[in-house]
Amino acid sequence: MKKYTIKSTSWEGVYYLVNGWEKCKTFWFGEDEVMKDVEKAKRFFFNKPSQAKASLTKLLKIMPDYKEDEFEVVEFA
Repeated sequence: MKKYTIKSTSWEGVYYLVNGWEKCKTFWFGEDEVMKDVEKAKRFFFNKPSQAKASLTKLLKIMPDYKEDEFEVVEFA
């Protein structure tokens, strides 16, 4: 099953947006953490690209300091 998330690139590094960040109490997974175990990380990703985009929009409303980052939707198969 394909999963989607937002990849954020900034001077701090590369991070992937967590689905359910409100409940998980964490916003991002580091690139090393995701690449070490993609299958485990995929359970924290989104079923549709539109869900990932909506979640990022919601996050940027409460944490505008991330707006300077570069974002892209990525797919994990």
